[in-house]
Amino acid sequence: MKHIKLKEKPNFASFDEISKSYFDKEKSKFLNDNKVKIQGFIQEFSDSGSTLYDIKPKKWSDEDKDKLTNCYSKACSKASKLIKSVHMNLEDADKGVCPFCGFSEEWHTDHFLPKSVFPEFSVYPKNLLPICGKCNGRKHNLYITKKRCKPFFYPLIDLESEPEFITAQAVKNEKGVVVISFSISPDELSKDEYAIAKRQFKRLDLNNRYRGQAISLFSKLSRHFSNKSLTLNAAFKIIEQNYNSSQIEEHKNHWKVVFYKSIYNKKTLPNIFNLK
Repeated sequence: MKHIKLKEKPNFASFDEISKSYFDKEKSKFLNDNKVKIQGFIQEFSDSGSTLYDIKPKKWSDEDKDKLTNCYSKACSKASKLIKSVHMNLEDADKGVCPFCGFSEEWHTDHFLPKSVFPEFSVYPKNLLPICGKCNGRKHNLYITKKRCKPFFYPLIDLESEPEFITAQAVKNEKGVVVISFSISPDELSKDEYAIAKRQFKRLDLNNRYRGQAISLFSKLSRHFSNKSLTLNAAFKIIEQNYNSSQIEEHKNHWKVVFYKSIYNKKTLPNIFNLK
């Protein structure tokens, strides 16, 4: 979970640029004929800020809904590039980091407000965000809970202060097996942010996904420490180096940063790796 940082002078495609980019003249004409109406809705989106979830679905005929969503799903390459201009304006686009989970995986495109409910935002660049395949599948068309609560942070606006709120714990259970878990800390979040973070964490199954990666890393470290017959001080130096490197390479709520932080102490490290 992270805030999307844009370039200093982002260049988003305008509605006119997008509508004129289609080789299919019927799509261009439809968008142009509904220009005033759609631009009014886009302005509402732009003005909403963190209250994006308060936007109400608009009334469209089934035929017009199909036409709007087809402008996205059947866009030519030129139009598709303009529609996805958020991807090109990210400060760290080269890292390919999913803002919903923090993993560096191949990007898909998510309609933050789903196009099936909000077809008017089908080709609005700021509604089309980079997302990994797993998060895209789990997020699906959810944009608000049954109790009218926000289930996800909107990465272009939320978490701009970059709070540190994901924590990890590695402990031995009664059978001597190391158990790793991740959770949300409320310390640097407002009450509302904490509630959203927990919903997003649960919906995207982040504890299990982070834990899977951390277990793999733990096993690799265990084998390394065992094969080298390292002292506690030597192991500490390795963990310190890895922790520092991860902080440079990743954002502060990345699972690897959080995991290294959780084991980098004199109580946990010798206990989970059986070091003396």
